[in-house]
Amino acid sequence: MSSSSPSLSLQGLTKELAKELWETVLSYLSHHDYEAISLASRQLLSIINNLFTSLTISDKTLPFLPALLLRFPNLTSIKLYPCIGGNLNNLLTLIASYHLPILHSLDLSHQQHGFSRFQGKFPPLKSLNCYYMGELLHEDLLLIPIAFPNLKELDLSCVHSPSDSLEELVLVSVPGANLGIGPAAIADAIRETPRLRSFSISIHETHGRIMITELIHALLSLKCFTCLDLAISSRSDEILHSIANAGLPLKSLAVHSLFPNLVSWLLCATVIKMASTKLGSKNVEKESLVDLPVNYHVKVLMLSRNEYLKDETVKMIVSVCPNLENLDLSDCQNISEGVVVEVFKRCHRICDLNLANCRLTQFQFEFGFEVPTLCILNLSSLMISDEALSAITKSACKVKHLNLGCCNEITIKGVRQAVINCKQLRVISFKSCEKVAADVVDWMVHERPTLRKIVAPPQFHLSESISYGCLLVSDL
Repeated sequence: MSSSSPSLSLQGLTKELAKELWETVLSYLSHHDYEAISLASRQLLSIINNLFTSLTISDKTLPFLPALLLRFPNLTSIKLYPCIGGNLNNLLTLIASYHLPILHSLDLSHQQHGFSRFQGKFPPLKSLNCYYMGELLHEDLLLIPIAFPNLKELDLSCVHSPSDSLEELVLVSVPGANLGIGPAAIADAIRETPRLRSFSISIHETHGRIMITELIHALLSLKCFTCLDLAISSRSDEILHSIANAGLPLKSLAVHSLFPNLVSWLLCATVIKMASTKLGSKNVEKESLVDLPVNYHVKVLMLSRNEYLKDETVKMIVSVCPNLENLDLSDCQNISEGVVVEVFKRCHRICDLNLANCRLTQFQFEFGFEVPTLCILNLSSLMISDEALSAITKSACKVKHLNLGCCNEITIKGVRQAVINCKQLRVISFKSCEKVAADVVDWMVHERPTLRKIVAPPQFHLSESISYGCLLVSDL
C-alpha cells in the first residue's frame, strides 16, 4: 500500500482479512480481552464467538457474568473457581437462564455447598464434575438426573451415598479409595447404571475378596460394560483369576498391582495396561507356557516401567498373543535383543513397538526376515551401535516413524543406512544425538522424499537447509 493511499478503516480491514487469519491473530490474546475487542465490529464478535468456548468463573468474574453469557453463547465448558463466593443455587440458576446450546461440560469441583435448591435445567450438558464438593447431600444426588437429563460423564469422587436414580450414564468415575461406602453400596450403584461402560476403582487388602465378588456380579449385569481399571494393593492372583473366570466382555483392562499373575490377566480384552507393576518378579516356570492358551483378542499391551520383566516372560506373552499390534516395553531394563527378534517372528501384525530406554546394546546376527507391518518404532535412549540400527531397520524396512532421540552411540553411518533401508520413512528424530553430523539433514531430505518431519541433531541450524516440503525442527 502506497503512502498516499487512505488508511483502511477497521471495518474495511476485517473484510479484507480472511476469517482464519483473524482467528490466528486473536488466539494470541487473553480471554480477558475478548469482550472489549468483540465490541469493535460484528465480524470480530462472530470470530471471537468461535474462539471463546471455555469460561472460568471467579469472584472477579461474577459482576460481569450476565454480559459474558449473553455475548458468548457458544460456550462448551464452564468451570467454577474453587470455593467461589455467593450462593451456588443462584449461580447455576443464572447460568441456566441463558441460551447456551452447546454447553457440554460443567465443573463444580471443590465447591463448599450442594445445589439441592437449583430450579433450572441443563439439557445439553454431558459432563458434570462434582469432585470434592462439601456437603453434597442425598437431595443433591436425586436432583442430578432431573437437572442434567442427558449426562454421560459424572464424577462423584467424594460422594458418601451414590444416587439410585441415574439411569443413562455412560461413564461414571467412582474411586473406591475416596468413598466412605462399602462393597455392597458400590455394587448397587453399578447395577443402577445399566449403560455404564467404564469403571475405575482401588481395591484394598481389607476389602479385596468381598469387593471383587460384589463387583463381578454387578458388572456382569451390564450390557455395555467394556473397560475396567483396577488398582490392587494386595496380592492380586485371586482377584484376577476371578475376573478371568467371570468372562467379562472387556475391551480394555488396566491393572495397577504389585504382584500381577501372568495366567490370570491374559483375558479377552483387546487393550491391557500393566505399567509400573512387579510383573516378572516371581519365578516363571517353563511348564507354565502350556497353561497359557493362545489369545487372539489382545492387540495392545502396555508393559512399560516393569523393572523385573525378563526375556522369558515377554517371550511367553508374545507366543500366545499373535495378534499384537502395539507393544510398549519402554524402561524395561532387564530384557535383551532376543526379545526384539521374538516379537518380530511371532507378532505378524505388530505396527507400533516402543523399546525406549531399554538395555539393547548390539546385535551379533542378521534377522533374515522382514516385518512388513511395523510402522512406528521408538528406539530413543538406547545405547545401540550403527550396526544394530542397520540390522533393525533392514528387517523393519516399512517403518514410517522412527525415534532415535538420545541414541548417543549412533553416527551418520548408521543414520544413512537406516534412511536407505526405510523407504517409506515420514518422521525421524535425532534429538540430542551428539555424534550425528548436521549435514546429514540435507542429505536425508533429498534421499528420502517421503519425509515430512525431521527432529534435527543439536549441531543443526534451520537456516542452513531447504526443507522441500519437509518440516525441520531444531533440537535446540
